[in-house]
Amino acid sequence: MNRDHWNELAERFENEVMDMVQTDRNRVLRQMVSSIPETHRSTLVDLGCGIGTFIKTFGDLFDEVVGVDLSKRMLSRARRQCADLPHTSWLCADLKNAAEKLGEHADLTVCLNVITSGELRRRKSQWTSLKKVTRRDGYLIVGVPSLESAKMVSEVEDDDDSDITDDGLVSRDGVYQKFFSREEIREALIKRGFDVCSIKRVYYDWSEEGMPEPPKNADGYPWDWACLARRAA
Repeated sequence: MNRDHWNELAERFENEVMDMVQTDRNRVLRQMVSSIPETHRSTLVDLGCGIGTFIKTFGDLFDEVVGVDLSKRMLSRARRQCADLPHTSWLCADLKNAAEKLGEHADLTVCLNVITSGELRRRKSQWTSLKKVTRRDGYLIVGVPSLESAKMVSEVEDDDDSDITDDGLVSRDGVYQKFFSREEIREALIKRGFDVCSIKRVYYDWSEEGMPEPPKNADGYPWDWACLARRAA
């Protein structure tokens, strides 16, 4: 998905994009942010901030906030939504360019449902960008779609998993996106010098899967993965 695509989605973001902050049934993101010590709340950088929901919710806990997004129209909405947070600045860039411009800037880096490209090379570059933005001894909260959940949903729908490839690509509206297993997330972060603090399920409603009510054969709710990690000093 390119810049033009996200610009087109900006005005209908709430209806077209699943916002992890809004769909977090069990308040995992709030728990993770609350666990970050006061000594590490100087600067928040939200990579792929969309319309600014995470910043609106948690930005007042930090002295400085930087919202980064590929789409100028997304940033325009984010500015309006976060107008009461004067300590916030905005950068129109992808993850790679943001890392080059900001450097090791964040006490907390946040990146929610951005690393979903079907291209392995691009995903590797994005994981590396998270490290480059996060200060040594700083924290990272990263959210990604769950492969285990996608398989569970497929079973509930009595599907044959034909839309899930062996390397974790899942077809959504004809576009393949990367879904991650719990172990894949851990390996990606450890490889880049992060200590993994916790990996938790962020449950969301079945309506996000096109089902107005929970299916009778479902054992619980679908979920994304959220990981709290700390870059080694």
